[in-house]
Amino acid sequence: MLRPHRRAEIGFEFLREIGQHGQNSRTYIARDPQLNAEIVVKEMAKSGLDAGRFFGEAQALYASSHPNVVQIHYACEDDDCVYVAMPLYRNQSLKDLLRRRFMTVREIISMGCQILAGLQHVHSKGLVHFDVKPDNVLISDRGEGLLSDFGLTRPIGPRGLAEYDFGYVRTQPPEGFRGYEFPRTFDIYQVGMLLYRMCCGPDEFERQFSRFMPGNVFNRNAFMVAVVNGQFPDKSRFPAHIPERMRSVVKKCLQPDPTDRFLSALDVANSLAVVDGLTLDWRHSELQACQRWEKNVEGTLIEFEWSDTGGTSCYKTKGAGNRRRFLEGCLDRMTDRQVRTFLGEH
Repeated sequence: MLRPHRRAEIGFEFLREIGQHGQNSRTYIARDPQLNAEIVVKEMAKSGLDAGRFFGEAQALYASSHPNVVQIHYACEDDDCVYVAMPLYRNQSLKDLLRRRFMTVREIISMGCQILAGLQHVHSKGLVHFDVKPDNVLISDRGEGLLSDFGLTRPIGPRGLAEYDFGYVRTQPPEGFRGYEFPRTFDIYQVGMLLYRMCCGPDEFERQFSRFMPGNVFNRNAFMVAVVNGQFPDKSRFPAHIPERMRSVVKKCLQPDPTDRFLSALDVANSLAVVDGLTLDWRHSELQACQRWEKNVEGTLIEFEWSDTGGTSCYKTKGAGNRRRFLEGCLDRMTDRQVRTFLGEH
């Protein structure tokens, strides 16, 4: 005889906490004895939550099944909390990657298109993510970007808008300060912020944001004015190797007026995919009092440094040979435009 309703028991052991999202949500690495594996478990306290939304994140994840969206193992509950179990990705998040090093333009294009493929799928399911940021992009074992954390995701209503709960203010578009229902272009702005941080690195982003934290107190009004007027983030601060097409994609995503942005994640991905030039493989780093770039061209390592005072030095090393000065790249002073030209020609 069929028993349509059954209650089963699931057990896991928390090993360590790896994240906290507000007062009601924590993320852990846990061990699941049934799967004989380590997994990630997001714990959400029921207190203060709408009962109808206990499993909202799990349902959004399940509905958004896609190669570039984090998968879900299962969801369950006890008297106090809801638990969402997901795979453990050893490569951690995009935020962790950016803390370690700058990405090349080629890497930004590749991972950006992967994230956008996941986001396009989410949008096709009638959802707005509302929380696209480096913390919420996990990196798979194959090095691919996976969109994650659907805690703020909401369905799009009949008018093409989704309700927004207050989220991460640093990546909030101008309209987020003066409304509560938004279309998919909200996510497009956040994609622009994501790409900006991939291009410029987290330190530049934090330096700019610190202007709104005098005495370690957030000046919300000043920040809101800067965002609404398109002054934050500073679109003049791209490193010299970022090609003009890439800058244009980021700037269009970050337009203060939503109608001036790309209309879909697919449009952004298509524009990213045609970014080209000789600067795609420069690996950028920031040293004390200078910026550094290097890349390998057919077995020849090229190293280029630009000091804060404007002077430059450049060396080439072919295979296991001697390191030699490349005089064309060794000048007492180069402007930003000259550096961009040099990097674009070598």
